[in-house]
Amino acid sequence: MKALIFTLLCVTFLSVIQRAYSANFLIYNAVGTHSTRISMTPYMEALANKGHNITFLSAFENNDPVKHPQKECSKMWYELKNLGLAACTMLYSRSAYFVTDEIFQAFTRWTAITKTGLELDEFASFSEIEKNASLILLTTHFSMDYPRSFPPNVIPIGGTVVSKKTKPLPKDMEKFINEGKEGFIFISFGSVAEFVNFDEEVQREFILALKSFPKLRFIWKSTFDINATLPSNVLVTKWAPQQTLLAHPKIKAFVTHSGMGSTTEAIHFAVPLICVPILAEQDMNAEVIALRGAGIKLEIIGLRQHEMEHALTEILHNEKYRNGMKKLSEIFKDRQIPPLETAVWWTEYILRHEDTNSFLRSPSVEQTWWAKRNVDVWVVLHLAY
Repeated sequence: MKALIFTLLCVTFLSVIQRAYSANFLIYNAVGTHSTRISMTPYMEALANKGHNITFLSAFENNDPVKHPQKECSKMWYELKNLGLAACTMLYSRSAYFVTDEIFQAFTRWTAITKTGLELDEFASFSEIEKNASLILLTTHFSMDYPRSFPPNVIPIGGTVVSKKTKPLPKDMEKFINEGKEGFIFISFGSVAEFVNFDEEVQREFILALKSFPKLRFIWKSTFDINATLPSNVLVTKWAPQQTLLAHPKIKAFVTHSGMGSTTEAIHFAVPLICVPILAEQDMNAEVIALRGAGIKLEIIGLRQHEMEHALTEILHNEKYRNGMKKLSEIFKDRQIPPLETAVWWTEYILRHEDTNSFLRSPSVEQTWWAKRNVDVWVVLHLAY
């Protein structure tokens, strides 16, 4: 359910003008992170380039207001962002019972907040919107997932986030890399779970592990300053051109939180991973990477220096991880149609054919939970025997 819950592109067709040639789209990034916005951008731009009109609503601020103009919404609208961040915090710091209860309470306000933010008198519940979806685009791929079946209206498009061309590295960053003797490792824990919010003991153990590899360079993306004395072979930066670094010939590995975007980019550029999952779909992503032999999974809770040192040593010197990631990358990239083209084609397919639900959508969306699970059948069988 990871992609359905966290990376589902909720596309609502408001109206269709000239059939598939020009349509109006409302693309709604409800509760997610800034990285979710990034993953949607190539899709939006591709639709815009085809002549469609795009309205994008997100609780996260726009990094490029010139390219993508942004209209200020009601202040209550931005509570969606806070709900998402609060959910992430709870998943890391609270027990399962309280997490489930508090997230449920938070998301019951989802519809009301959206209705207020959009200044609408009426607004369908998100369960109804999901139920009536004609097309669901999943930002995943079978190579980075467990094998499972989908109905025809569920289309995996993992890889749309990868740019066709990478930008040059800043000169100071390139100089830092070239001064190293054994290449470099990139570190990033994403846009939500910052390292400075980890347990102090985990922070200390992690940094001690980095100090054990003086000949190796580390480029560490962190929004906040690291409150510790770091060795000279560690460069901390608030911004990093991630895809450019992953495509660099001297990169050895990527220490990551295993978010969908970062995992996808690492697979595309065939960079072995040290996965430190924190929340949401990240644990499953890390499990699959370990299963494919493309990286190592570590637990953030109680992480120790010797565990990190062992992972770094293995990823640097055991060729099975680089070979495993190379194979995974080959499978991931070998497609009949590029993922972004697939997403646009299926979107316009739905526009070309007004009523596809009876052909593509599973009839189970109209069933009750007990009918879907054959509870009635099992009850009859139990009573009969």
